Order: sequence, then C-alpha cells, then structure tokens
Amino acid sequence: MVLSSERSVPQIAVELGISVSNLRRWKRDYQETRASRRFPGQGRLPADEEEMRRLRRELERVKQERDILKKQWASSRNGGHEVCLHP
Repeated sequence: MVLSSERSVPQIAVELGISVSNLRRWKRDYQETRASRRFPGQGRLPADEEEMRRLRRELERVKQERDILKKQWASSRNGGHEVCLHP
C-alpha cells in the first residue's frame, strides 16, 4: 500500500491507525529484504533456490539414465535383432 500509493506515509499510517515511525520502519525493512533477495551476495543464489536448481539437474540426469535403461531393456527383450516398435 505504501509502495504503490501516491499518498504519503503519514496519511496511510493515520488510515491504518498505526504510528508513522512503525510504518516507515516496516517499509524500510521490506525494501532491504527485497534488495537482499535480488542480489544475495557474491553472485550466489539463496540456499533454497540453489537447492531447487541442484534437484532439477539431478532429476534431468535420472530421467536420462531411465531412458537409456528403457532402451537397453527393450532391445534385450527382442534379442537385440529386432526393432521394438512398442515398448
């Protein structure tokens, strides 16, 4: 509300029934948190995003391994001499 409104912080504080200093502090804390999430430091992703990236890479690797094993299994089922049209 404070960030997207054209009204001043004191006006909004009065409307919400809170002190101006609290609203200013909350606004500052919010903006600092957003800035630190954008650039968490030293070019590193936040821990949860780094973990998500690692898990996606691992999932892709496991899918590739599964596909290779499926192809090997299909070719061994037909003796390796025939082409498998329906796995």
